[in-house]
Amino acid sequence: MKSRLIIVTGIILVVLTGCITHPESKLSSSLSDKSQQSQAKDQKDKLTPKVVQSDTTVTFSNEENKQRKVKLPEEISIDGWSVGVPFSKVVSKLPKDIKLDNSYMQYSFTSRYLDLSFTWKGVLDYILIREPGKGLNVNLNIGDNEQKIEEILGSPKKQSDTPNGDLAYVYYFNNYDIIIYAKDNYVRGIAMQLTSRTTINETEKICKYFNVNTAVKYASRTELITLKNDIFKRYKTLLEVISEDTSNNGRINAIFSDIDINQIELDLEEASLHWSSTDKALGRLVTEFVEAVLNVYEWQIIKNNTDDYQVKMNSAYQIRDASVRAYNANQKITVIINIKE
Repeated sequence: MKSRLIIVTGIILVVLTGCITHPESKLSSSLSDKSQQSQAKDQKDKLTPKVVQSDTTVTFSNEENKQRKVKLPEEISIDGWSVGVPFSKVVSKLPKDIKLDNSYMQYSFTSRYLDLSFTWKGVLDYILIREPGKGLNVNLNIGDNEQKIEEILGSPKKQSDTPNGDLAYVYYFNNYDIIIYAKDNYVRGIAMQLTSRTTINETEKICKYFNVNTAVKYASRTELITLKNDIFKRYKTLLEVISEDTSNNGRINAIFSDIDINQIELDLEEASLHWSSTDKALGRLVTEFVEAVLNVYEWQIIKNNTDDYQVKMNSAYQIRDASVRAYNANQKITVIINIKE
């Protein structure tokens, strides 16, 4: 009876073992010539940045962790890049084909193989590299076999499937996370995300860099003052024309005929993302002044083009209100300019 039990148990173990396929051996056997030929094309695919979104996330306990075969250095970097450093320290290293953007509450620098993100204070907090042959300073590079990830870094803290089909290996370190993206059994992206806070503040430096290199209108103090002075001259002319002949739409329209004041408002809205901390108040007041002048102009035209008494009365009220706002904004702007000078 005892021998039968041993035999049955042995059979069950064999059956169970045959049903389990180790992920690494499965990935190794799936690497074919076809997948190797498609690597160059896949490298161009955009990886999922920063947040790893997945319906299936595997978290490893300490007992499941594999020991690393390589002793890691104290500081890990990606092709010489490290998170947590100030903008001034890396600005000279930025690729020539870099594209700039700051529409998502951060400063983003994107090139063909490299993505960098800085906080508003100019701290590098995210790096993503996709260039073949480049990678971590532990001999783990883009294009390496997927098995090499755990051989060097050990078992990840968790694994996640990204929406575009990558398998993300996530590793936690003291001040940052490392995310390795793998697909078709090879490494296709390596990212580093800052997880700690710093006291670095280079807001002015990174803001100035963006202003110079993005050619955003009205982003600088000088441009704001120049715009305000131009609109103020036109506004004075508008008030003079209205006082002389309220109904002369031809003369009123001629005051703004050579500029697109609505486009100026849009440009100011975009420029607001680039204003330095010392120029934000000035920028907001110039915007208020431009909007108020535009309101005076528009409501005067509406008043002149209607015979409806109620519309005329409402237009007159709107004109008075806009005139007060324009006056107040101009007074505050003058104070700010005089203080700075």
